Amino acid sequence: MSRFTYSIHVNAPPERVFDVLADPRRRPEWDPGVEIKDFTDPSAAAIGTDFTMVGSVFGRRTESRRTITQFERPKIFGHESPRAKMLVRLEPVAGGTDLAMEEEFVMPLGLVGEWAARHLFKRWVMSEIDKTAKRLKALVEAEVPAHA
Repeated sequence: MSRFTYSIHVNAPPERVFDVLADPRRRPEWDPGVEIKDFTDPSAAAIGTDFTMVGSVFGRRTESRRTITQFERPKIFGHESPRAKMLVRLEPVAGGTDLAMEEEFVMPLGLVGEWAARHLFKRWVMSEIDKTAKRLKALVEAEVPAHA
């Protein structure tokens, strides 16, 4: 598996960050290349809850069934499929939340794909993660009342 890590500070309390992050229906708001299917009730989100994530990798449509594997409000949220994992840890700090994200995925083509992910596509993958995290940050911060 190729593993990528990223961190960002969000000027909002961890509960607000978690509530946006842990509701798969809201994923397209901060990750516009993704569509969520088969998930309708955020109050049902818990370890073991399944949903389908549809996206595109290098122009190729992908669809994967995900299972929520970590769910501890407002600290940890994670989900995985047979070929990918995402884990987010939220840490309260003065002025908001530090968000640390780990993403792992299996590339097609076995070892060749893994080598390509680490050496050829790493900059592109990190750029995509950066853009996605900054959209999440902007979305959550825009929803925080001015007096919070």
